[in-house]
Amino acid sequence: MKYNNLFILFFISIILLSCKKDLVRDNPFDAKSDNTEPLLTWYAHDDYFVNEHDSPDFYIRSEDLDGLQIDPASGFSTDSAYMAFGNFYSIDTANLMSNDQDTARFIAACSWFEYDLCCADNWFEFGPITIPNSGATLRFSYKGVTGYEDGFEVLFSTTGMDNVFDFTNPAVFFKADQSYEGGKWHTDGVIIDGLIYGGRKLYFAFHHNAHNMKRLRLDNFQVIKLIK
Repeated sequence: MKYNNLFILFFISIILLSCKKDLVRDNPFDAKSDNTEPLLTWYAHDDYFVNEHDSPDFYIRSEDLDGLQIDPASGFSTDSAYMAFGNFYSIDTANLMSNDQDTARFIAACSWFEYDLCCADNWFEFGPITIPNSGATLRFSYKGVTGYEDGFEVLFSTTGMDNVFDFTNPAVFFKADQSYEGGKWHTDGVIIDGLIYGGRKLYFAFHHNAHNMKRLRLDNFQVIKLIK
């Protein structure tokens, strides 16, 4: 009987561990400290987690407003995916980050156009996420091509994202062309002030506005509650 009870306890432990593993996979951002809590996390662009409160209204959109054609000399695909933050995946280890396994997924847009015309005008938008009174942090990763690093800016909107004209406030984050090291992933963050945005629904836009560079990649979007 003693051994049977031990076997039953062992079997129950295996079941509990399996359930915990499933929960972590369903919510891929497992808060790593006592002062953070996920509101949105997005590691791969076909797999993301949104908190229950915002999930019914949450949506994503990408737009190409420059109307320019990718230069065939770039070697990049000239289909629409590179024109307006299309979804891509790679098995190149140089594109993998710590949360990737054997495949890297990201969105990307190109700024190498025919006749060196200016400028890229690509938008990637998502929301809404309700900001807690304590505030939150927006985190994201980006990567440019060495020597031709694409510029971009990040903007907030509280009025929606019916079109890019909803994003009229000054950029909260900005990278000019060739202002960071290409060929590697960078992760940055923006503090979202709870005194300004607490209790409000916030929309996010990444505006790719490079001139005659090459390609911008974005990944790992996270909005994380600050717990004070």
